[in-house]
Amino acid sequence: MRPIGLHFAIQEISAQPRLNAERGEETGAVLDQHGSFADSFEKGERAVETVIEAISIYNRAAPPRAGFKLRCGGVQASAFPTAGQIAFVIRNAVMNNVPLKATAGLHHPFPRFDAGVQATMHGFINVFGAGVLGHTRRLEPSFLVRMLGDENPIDFVFDATGFRYGPRHAATAEIAEARRDAVLSFGSCSFDEPRDDLRALKWL
Repeated sequence: MRPIGLHFAIQEISAQPRLNAERGEETGAVLDQHGSFADSFEKGERAVETVIEAISIYNRAAPPRAGFKLRCGGVQASAFPTAGQIAFVIRNAVMNNVPLKATAGLHHPFPRFDAGVQATMHGFINVFGAGVLGHTRRLEPSFLVRMLGDENPIDFVFDATGFRYGPRHAATAEIAEARRDAVLSFGSCSFDEPRDDLRALKWL
């Protein structure tokens, strides 16, 4: 049997030892001080800024680049960041050229209240759309917050020219560039729910 060749675009590893070992003590010390990325929101916006800035410093050296993993939910309501917090991360990542991966809680394309956790789950179309437009148009957080909270699929337009939300538009080539460099991927513990919802919208 012939071996199957696989190409890995993203690899997740423990950040702190690698930063300390490969890129000097300054960046590692920042991460040691502020703890894990997932805990940063609990320590305030400045902690998030500092971690993203530290990743940006790390990325100035040779590849591979590091990125910011944005957790968008969990098994408790307290695990869900606000739209303002997500917008804050997108804006800071964009301004520092730090790529993002979104994870946790992104089961549905648009925001939806989940009775099990008593919280509104964020939509992966909202998060990725905000990431793409935030990257290509350097949007202000207030616009991103509105976009992240929008539950109406009609407001998100995809056509042969690209993607539009309100007055903001990203061409197809710009979307591809943003997906390559800025908003890389999202993870969900459900494989079926995202597909089922997109099929119900006739988007698949």
